[in-house]
Amino acid sequence: KSNERRSKLMLILVTLGIWALSVLIFWLVHSGADAMAYSLTVSWVVLPVLFFAAAFIIGYRDWFGRWKWLAAPLFSAMYAMTGYVTTAAVEDMMVRTVLWPDFAKLPIGLVISLAGLGIGVWVKRRQSDAAAQ
Repeated sequence: KSNERRSKLMLILVTLGIWALSVLIFWLVHSGADAMAYSLTVSWVVLPVLFFAAAFIIGYRDWFGRWKWLAAPLFSAMYAMTGYVTTAAVEDMMVRTVLWPDFAKLPIGLVISLAGLGIGVWVKRRQSDAAAQ
């Protein structure tokens, strides 16, 4: 139980750490084309892979029981907020206005996370069924 608790904590810390690091690095390189290339890479490669993998692990290991499905909206919100705390924040400073988070990214993050959870649960069940036979 202690190892499982430690593993859950590590997954949470690694996921939050990579997310926070991706935001921090943006602020270190937020000039011109570098920022746009970085934002596109993070938004469309790094974070989707991160959230899919974290959701897969949660689903595969059946962590948090039936509450595991709440990881999908959480990851979805983190995905949507990334643009808000990076590129939108720069735009806010430039035009001195407040822009809202990109809520259009919520369904994308939700689909990615639900796919990870669903596939993780499915793989675990397939292995359990194969072991039972």
